[in-house]
Amino acid sequence: MKPNNPPTFQHGVNVSHYLSQIGNKQFADPEYFGRKDMEWIANRGYDHIRLPLDGPLLFDEAGEILWHRLKAVDGVLALAREFELGVILDMHKLLGSDFAFNPDNRLFTSPELQQQAIRLWTGIAARYVEIGPELRFELLNEPVAKDPADLTTFYQSLIPAIRAVSPERTLIVCSNEWASFKTVRHLEPILAFDNIIVGVHYYEPHVFTHQSASWVGYGDPDFPPIEFPGKVPDLKAFVNSDHYAYSIEGDKLDASMVVNDFKELIEWAEESGAALHLGEFGVYNKAPDASLKNWYKVVLEQCESHRIGWAVWDYQGAFAVRDRRTGKPTVVQQIIDRILD
Repeated sequence: MKPNNPPTFQHGVNVSHYLSQIGNKQFADPEYFGRKDMEWIANRGYDHIRLPLDGPLLFDEAGEILWHRLKAVDGVLALAREFELGVILDMHKLLGSDFAFNPDNRLFTSPELQQQAIRLWTGIAARYVEIGPELRFELLNEPVAKDPADLTTFYQSLIPAIRAVSPERTLIVCSNEWASFKTVRHLEPILAFDNIIVGVHYYEPHVFTHQSASWVGYGDPDFPPIEFPGKVPDLKAFVNSDHYAYSIEGDKLDASMVVNDFKELIEWAEESGAALHLGEFGVYNKAPDASLKNWYKVVLEQCESHRIGWAVWDYQGAFAVRDRRTGKPTVVQQIIDRILD
């Protein structure tokens, strides 16, 4: 079954930690995500999900692709069709492109790893070639190439290979340096291809959105609360001296920062003709509630006023719209409800 009306991909949510970032947990754990979850997402008024998939989990030690693991994706796509939701299949990692705990950027200079990525993506494209515009492919999440030209070259090899198999598929290409607003201009050569969307992420100011997050160096249990709007407190006792937050005491954090970031992005999009999708944004749940609300309101206002489609991070993780323990909407979802109602 196909949706009667293809999704607009305006309001989405990331289904994280199901096929990506699973650590020692089960891949595609049916207890973590299933039909009732997709129904909840649809009933809240979302029109699409972004489905992160860790590419390295699809390879065995000999480098052979474990195609049977895509049955988990098949199941998600079937549920999404049932509830008339679009799906962005996001390649969250590829072999040689991992910027979590073990940074690795070999992909952008390794012909062998690039051919491996092309082999994976063309196989996926062939598997889902009969699915219509309700499915989009995001080619690589948050790339970090030392030379942005290497990322452009990679996309210029990958896109024609996918299009040879699935010529009508909408493709999302993320900008360099973690899908930054600041690096979108490097993607201008890619806009020569048809049916391309530029994917960006937004977690600024980072010291606010990730306060008390251990994975970015803010894990001290006494890490002070940071308000929005507000000023950055003295963090010298909580971060290493080479961390950017070591020397930003007193910096002002407010809505004007967000508005200016979006202004520059929109000006570039209008100038270049690029379509945009905000594939991730959010605040770690340790932030003060009032400040968290203030930040989401500003970001969502920018997206809605400029008609930028978005997918909030995330469904039931550390930035959740739904409390995994109680099943109830979080304060983040309550803010989003005002838009989706």
